[in-house]
Amino acid sequence: MGAQRAGEVQKHMERVGSAEGITFNFRGRTANSRLSHVLMHAAGLKSSEVQCNVAEQLFRAYFEESRNIADIEVLRDVADTAGLQRKELEQYFEAAKEEASEVDDEAQAVRDSGIKGVPHIVFEGGPHFDGATDVQDIFEALINLKSQPQA
Repeated sequence: MGAQRAGEVQKHMERVGSAEGITFNFRGRTANSRLSHVLMHAAGLKSSEVQCNVAEQLFRAYFEESRNIADIEVLRDVADTAGLQRKELEQYFEAAKEEASEVDDEAQAVRDSGIKGVPHIVFEGGPHFDGATDVQDIFEALINLKSQPQA
């Protein structure tokens, strides 16, 4: 993605986020999010509620506070805020450092499937949406799918 397209995407995200009460801050650095995904996986093993809390805290840290989500201390803060026990988290991080993990396998499967952006929304028999898609575009796609004859 070139600089012009990146600027367009950021403006779109700011507009969509603003409507939802999210203030995007694009001054942070892009970092390897592997350990963030390990944290999400660990949270999912606890419960979907804890995983949702972790996701919300990660997004806030990265998109609104420009924090480095590759930094282990930032991830510890996120985990604490979301209700994960530090001892459990450290075990997951240690395992992720030493061997290929389920997270790595899942990430490879996603790359192999051609998905390039998050979120990635797929409607069976319909279009795929990558990234911050305008709700109106998704709504129109659903209307079009509904109007098609069922197989």
